[in-house]
Amino acid sequence: PSLVVPPSGENAYGTATLIVADDGVLAALTVNFAGLEGAQTAAMLMDAPAGANGPVLIDLPLGTPVAIMVDMTPGITAALADGDLAIQINNLDWPSGVLRGNFAWVTVATEEATWSAVKALFE
Repeated sequence: PSLVVPPSGENAYGTATLIVADDGVLAALTVNFAGLEGAQTAAMLMDAPAGANGPVLIDLPLGTPVAIMVDMTPGITAALADGDLAIQINNLDWPSGVLRGNFAWVTVATEEATWSAVKALFE
């Protein structure tokens, strides 16, 4: 379910994945969504615990799919560690957010033998 506060009335849905490099400096972000009833107006990473609003950390490109590299600033890193890093999509009908979800931190070993574990995260 969307964690937008207040909740939107749309049935939009999506996924976002943030893969942080071992050095913690960069991360690969992918975003896919569908079901928006109005044109998208914004996308952002926020420091916002589930059920609450918070400040925007960075604005993201519009559209779907999005695949970009993100600089892991201290604010983004702290929000992710606390479970408060959220991605939000806004549209014309819901300028304060139509779709939002928080990232969960999952550590996955990078040895070749664990590739099936990584793939299982996306199935």
